[in-house]
Amino acid sequence: MQKSSIQFFGLPGSGKTYTLKKCLESDPEKYTTIPHFSKTKRFFLAMRFVISYPQIAFLFLRLIIVNKVALWRYLIHLVSNSFASHMYVHMEKETSKIVLIDEGVFQRFLSVARYPISDKYAQKVFRILKVLDTKVVIKIGGDFGRFVNEPDRMMSPRNKLGQKYFEEWSASLVHNFNVLSRVIGDNNYASDL
Repeated sequence: MQKSSIQFFGLPGSGKTYTLKKCLESDPEKYTTIPHFSKTKRFFLAMRFVISYPQIAFLFLRLIIVNKVALWRYLIHLVSNSFASHMYVHMEKETSKIVLIDEGVFQRFLSVARYPISDKYAQKVFRILKVLDTKVVIKIGGDFGRFVNEPDRMMSPRNKLGQKYFEEWSASLVHNFNVLSRVIGDNNYASDL
C-alpha cells in the first residue's frame, strides 16, 4: 500500500475502537479513519481488493468454508468490509494522514478462523497478509462477557449455534490471537501509536 495506515488487532473488549476514537480526538491533524460506505461502493471496493490481492481473498474463502453454513453470509459481510477498507486506503489520494483501520484483515482472520492454528500456519498467514504493508497495533486483554448479546459484535451470531460451539470458538479465538500476536511481534510488524 502506498498510504500510511495502521490496523488494530485484539480480542473482543480489548479497546480497539476506544483507542481509535481517542487517537482521532487527540490528534485529528495526524489521523483519519475509514468513511462509511454505501453498499454499492463497499461491493466495488471489495471486488477491487479481491482482484488486486487474490491470495488473501483465497485464504479467507477457505477459512469461511470450514465454518458453519449458517455463518457464511455473516462472515462474508465481515471480510468484505475489511477488504473494502484496505482497498479504500490503497486508492485514497486526498489525505496525507495516517488512516486507522478498526477491523483490518488481521482482525478478520480472528473472526473467521474456526480452529486453533499452529505456529507454522500463523507464519504462513502473516506472509500472505503482510503484503498490504500496514502496521498493526496489538491490543492486549479483552472481555467476552460484555458483548455476548450485542448484535453488532462478531460473537452474537455464534451464540445462536449453541454453548458448546461458542466455547470452542472462543478458545480458538484466544489461542489464535496469542499465536498470531507473537508472529507479528517477532517480525517487527507491530506498531505504537
